[in-house]
Amino acid sequence: MYWENGAQIIPPHDAGIAACIDQAAQQAIPYLALKQAEQQGLLHWLRDEYYQTYRKTIGASPLLQHHTKPQALSLAYTAMHGVGANMAETLLADVGFTHVSSVKEQREPDGTFPTVNFPNPEEAGAMDMVMALAKKVGAQLACANDPDADRFAVAARKADGEYQMLTGDQVGSLFGHYLLSQTDAHRQLVGNTIVSSSLLSKIAAAHGARYYQTLTGFKWLTNVAMQEQTEQHQFLFAYEEALGYTIGSTVWDKDGLSALVAFAQLAAELNAQGKTVWDQLEALYRQHGLHVNAQRSIALAPNSPPVGDKLRATPPKDIAGRKVLIVEDFKLARRTFADGKTEAITLPTSDVLIYHLDGGARVIVRPSGTEPKLKCYYEVVTPFAAGEDFASAQERADEQMSLLIAEHQTSL
Repeated sequence: MYWENGAQIIPPHDAGIAACIDQAAQQAIPYLALKQAEQQGLLHWLRDEYYQTYRKTIGASPLLQHHTKPQALSLAYTAMHGVGANMAETLLADVGFTHVSSVKEQREPDGTFPTVNFPNPEEAGAMDMVMALAKKVGAQLACANDPDADRFAVAARKADGEYQMLTGDQVGSLFGHYLLSQTDAHRQLVGNTIVSSSLLSKIAAAHGARYYQTLTGFKWLTNVAMQEQTEQHQFLFAYEEALGYTIGSTVWDKDGLSALVAFAQLAAELNAQGKTVWDQLEALYRQHGLHVNAQRSIALAPNSPPVGDKLRATPPKDIAGRKVLIVEDFKLARRTFADGKTEAITLPTSDVLIYHLDGGARVIVRPSGTEPKLKCYYEVVTPFAAGEDFASAQERADEQMSLLIAEHQTSL
């Protein structure tokens, strides 16, 4: 549900609307014939002019004008039985991408989603058909929108010819660097959520841009962006790790279609330089440290006491051998440092605990309000040793991540 500013509702509007819904549920609901509703201006059909308005607006976006040899890049695409195919193919053609292959079996809307177990690009197997098509046609990228086309996923070809999914954080970091490189970075505002990678904040700092952070959810990313942007810092880009991206202020919500176009342009520019998205990621990692992120859900005993209360009562001094440097408690709106000093957190309250550890690692704990389980988000940051190759650094970072997850979960 959206407010008049074009973004999803946040307090106090959500509570006000919920109260009106509760009140309406106690009353008789008047009915109107569709024709009458249309005549009275209460019903508006979304016809082709809406489609064309979006198409023209995206095509005119100054952030999507970097047409660097698009015809030299090929990509495979799937709408995953959703609504994205026509618009995705049209937008890509509008900016010069002539080698686009769509998965025919998944191109048309079908609410039974017959070819996937679950129509979420993050789910194992959901990208299999588009990656197979990419391999068949020799495409550099295998791209997907989820069924309502508000999220974007991509797998890119590796040196061995196989395709590997990029995480939402990897895509978000690539977008951050690419978009800031295309603009006057000192005048830009970029952001992500508290559970997303810290790499974007470092990329923003390196470019001299302003960075902001919010609670999870695009309703916060976009509403806060409107509040934070100024004449000196215009909103450029925001993302959340769950494959949601918004580029510019055309759409104040996650938009998988504009993200598709922007990523294709990013990849085409790299391709023209003889590089891949993996090369660009490695360059960012070598500059800022190799960032590895992971998420785990932990089931708890049905009658177990609230984990958040336990962690607040006896806060850990170290996790997996790493000293806890800062604890951020969003429920208490308080940030506590190792020396005992505290400061206020200005974000809305939420039952989230963040532990910032020695060496740049991070652990985030989000107790579920409805189920006996925890969501935990982990990040390790591994600098490259002198002369170290990428594979060795990746192996070392993965080992650190495995240790962090295992020891943290054992301690709960």
